[in-house]
Amino acid sequence: MTVTKIHVATRYTGAVGAWVQLWSDADRARARALRSVVTDLVNTRPGATYVLKRISGLGQ
Repeated sequence: MTVTKIHVATRYTGAVGAWVQLWSDADRARARALRSVVTDLVNTRPGATYVLKRISGLGQ
């Protein structure tokens, strides 16, 4: 049998712990993807201007 993350998590923390572990892994992947998109946005002049206006409250 191949041991996967779900097997290890279930063995140590039960079914709820396994669900939380898988959810956390997916959440980290989404965070990395979002960071990449925001980085690409801020690295352009119009994108940086947009972000600055939104943060400062001028872009309402």
